[in-house]
Amino acid sequence: MVPEAFSASENGLIVKMPPGTVTISYYFELEAEKEPAYFTPLHMGLIGAGLTVFAFLAYLFLKRRTRPPPPAPTVRKSVNVEKLLEGRPYLRAEDRELIVFLGERGGEAFESEVREYFKLPKTTVWRMVKRLKREELVEVVKVGGQNLVRLKSVEGETGVPEGS
Repeated sequence: MVPEAFSASENGLIVKMPPGTVTISYYFELEAEKEPAYFTPLHMGLIGAGLTVFAFLAYLFLKRRTRPPPPAPTVRKSVNVEKLLEGRPYLRAEDRELIVFLGERGGEAFESEVREYFKLPKTTVWRMVKRLKREELVEVVKVGGQNLVRLKSVEGETGVPEGS
């Protein structure tokens, strides 16, 4: 038998059948909704490659930023400290000690080395170097972001040999 009519109501589906005994069998075939694929294998590969490139660039940037300053030349020079100090009895004892220290170090040392050796604060060492600079006994050269204190020549005779 074939249904006479189909209609829909608020309560469900209405099927009108002809008079008589009717057997109805049916089954529902439900289709599962497919979720959209946000991350396909191609997307995952591109994301992985992007993260790898980002990590590599970050590594290079940090490596470049934290690179230690180039080491100062380690050529030891003989320095005539007595010649530098003669005629300057007014120098402070600390200033004399700094000149002797620089002489032992081949005529130059970084301010940080001076701070560590004398166990003095940054400002104190800076003032000491500034006083000696005013006396034209030392010069300060920037090397890799640090101050290199170097003994100067005195009246034609060099405290530090030529070529430094």
